[in-house]
Amino acid sequence: AGATKHGEQGAAATTEDEAKASSFEDAQVLGKKLGMVLAASCAAGEPMPEEAVKLLRALVSTTAGARGWFVTLLTDPAFDAVFQSPVDESLLDAISASPEPNIRLMTMNVAMSTATELAHLERGNPDLAAASRMTRDRSTVLLAELLDRLPGLRESVEALLSAVQPGEAEPAEEWVKFCRKWGYNAEQKEAIRKQIEPLLVREG
Repeated sequence: AGATKHGEQGAAATTEDEAKASSFEDAQVLGKKLGMVLAASCAAGEPMPEEAVKLLRALVSTTAGARGWFVTLLTDPAFDAVFQSPVDESLLDAISASPEPNIRLMTMNVAMSTATELAHLERGNPDLAAASRMTRDRSTVLLAELLDRLPGLRESVEALLSAVQPGEAEPAEEWVKFCRKWGYNAEQKEAIRKQIEPLLVREG
């Protein structure tokens, strides 16, 4: 059973019901397959095939599935094409169809990768820092695309901002606890603030 940690020991779902039932490990395997399909479609300027879209929507409708999907999509260098503008509509639709759990996960993805980049730099690991930076940039692209499309996402990011904003009178307790749990220092909180604050400025 311990072998499932290696990801490839998991099994990729082939039906929507299986996708919804995927464990975190299984979701990473399916996520890699769907990510390859999506990246190829994006590179060719074509929409993602309907069958893959259905599996993706099912996968990101659960916490384990969405976590596995984001872990794979945001960290694999092979998926750069996915994050070039315009971002694939089927990906944005799939995430938007399941506000729970994706709102919190997307907010966390930006915060954690931003803070982790600094932690790696402090420890003298530039390669790991670069990987975190790629995850941060990809997470930010998705956040920007969905901020006013996924109901509740803007509010979630505003709540995170309140927890990393120095001198905030009423910071959101949920995100204060989150920052405390991961031991983020003042420099990391400031980096998170700089990453998300520009996204919240409405144009017009």
